[in-house]
Amino acid sequence: MTISVGTGNVNVAYGIAKVDLDDAVGQGAMSSLATDRAESIYLNYIWSPAKRINYGVEAGYHSRRTQSGEEGDAVRLQGMVQYVF
Repeated sequence: MTISVGTGNVNVAYGIAKVDLDDAVGQGAMSSLATDRAESIYLNYIWSPAKRINYGVEAGYHSRRTQSGEEGDAVRLQGMVQYVF
């Protein structure tokens, strides 16, 4: 989803992936530490303060669960500057 704000755009994205690994782990083909569920959500803002120059900032939250039930998460912040030739 994109929303125009000022001289830029706000974008929101969400993704999820689930995998059934029961048989593979049971047969020894995969480790019980293999990720069976991953989820991410992103929020970013990209704007153009001057012609041919873009700035952007993004925050993302990520989580995962392994086949054995262990869970973890992370927050990522990043920025960018782009000059369009």
